[in-house]
Amino acid sequence: FQRAGRLARAPLAGGVPRELLDDVQDADWSPDGKGLAVARSVGGRYRLEYPIGNVLYETEKWLSSPRFSRDGKRIGFMDHPLPGDNRGRVAVVDLSGKLTILTEQFSSAGELEWSHSGAEIWFNAGKTGNVGSLYGVDLSGDQRMVDGAPANIGLHDISAAGKVLMSSNDAR
Repeated sequence: FQRAGRLARAPLAGGVPRELLDDVQDADWSPDGKGLAVARSVGGRYRLEYPIGNVLYETEKWLSSPRFSRDGKRIGFMDHPLPGDNRGRVAVVDLSGKLTILTEQFSSAGELEWSHSGAEIWFNAGKTGNVGSLYGVDLSGDQRMVDGAPANIGLHDISAAGKVLMSSNDAR
């Protein structure tokens, strides 16, 4: 469930990638496209940084799926209890570093994205086992099931128009 690598930036028109940072778990562009929020490991601890080098949250836990809110004022992410463990809960941090935990811990937690309205964070998670459903949670912690499936679903993106890109994940 956990991966790390070197973050690099390459021109869309082609060219040599410019290496930015090592030991990055996940990253997300700010809505204005000028900076990156990164989840990475440093010295055995995990950090959520924005901009790169400015630590908003640090823990011994594993962090994944940092995603900017549509207005760019907050970053939602998955907060996992142990490195490599896909159990997790949804958290959000504002740009001053104020952390809010929005959900209980799920037995499996995957990706998250902000809803098209920006009022909720949508995420795929399972209450038992790895079979997940799509949930939404607002900044008050009010949670609802958006969609369920008899499969392990993946959430990949939500457009500003409200179109959702999902997949059904099958290990076979």
